[in-house]
Amino acid sequence: MSAHHHQSHGQHPMGVMAFFLLLLGFAGLAVLVVSAVAGNAALAAVAAVVMVAAFAVAATTMAMLGRRLHHSAFLPDYTSVEREHYLRDYRHQV
Repeated sequence: MSAHHHQSHGQHPMGVMAFFLLLLGFAGLAVLVVSAVAGNAALAAVAAVVMVAAFAVAATTMAMLGRRLHHSAFLPDYTSVEREHYLRDYRHQV
């Protein structure tokens, strides 16, 4: 048995942050649309800045994680190596 065994649960803390930033970006989009229709230009401008910033940081975070972890946030690895890793570490069957 090794002294240090790392098990990945697939939820990198930065990935979770990027997900919440995406939610914030979509909320900013909703506020932008509603405030623009209501005629509140100041709130619409603030919502637009929040939306663009949230989407930009989320996209940058996902791209950096993909490069560093060699794993896409959108396309899962369904290779034989990944399956063997899953069975060995989580199901204890290999």
